[in-house]
Amino acid sequence: MEEIREFEYRVPRFQVDFHFVLQTELGPGVTGQGVINARCHEISEGGLAAWVAEPLDVNSKVILLLSFPCESAPVPVAAVVTRRHGSDHAFSFVLPSMKERDHLRQHLLPMQSSEG
Repeated sequence: MEEIREFEYRVPRFQVDFHFVLQTELGPGVTGQGVINARCHEISEGGLAAWVAEPLDVNSKVILLLSFPCESAPVPVAAVVTRRHGSDHAFSFVLPSMKERDHLRQHLLPMQSSEG
């Protein structure tokens, strides 16, 4: 009998092209945070895919500083690295509250309408 796999809902993803920076812990025994440049090429309500200037380990926790047109300052979004292949990385958003999810969804609406 073949192995039965659980069905996982995959939220719609949208092709984009924008630069952002992310912050990451520098490592055990080192104080402060590292700032790394990145370029997003795909985004969804659940996360994003980006080319990152420096390799990050899978399961690393980071803060994505995303600049949206209607915001005066970058929006910090907690995320976890879920995949890495060379400089291409996938991040899953860590959005603990419905308010944060709704806030991010409002920024994604213009991207969704430009897809069609």
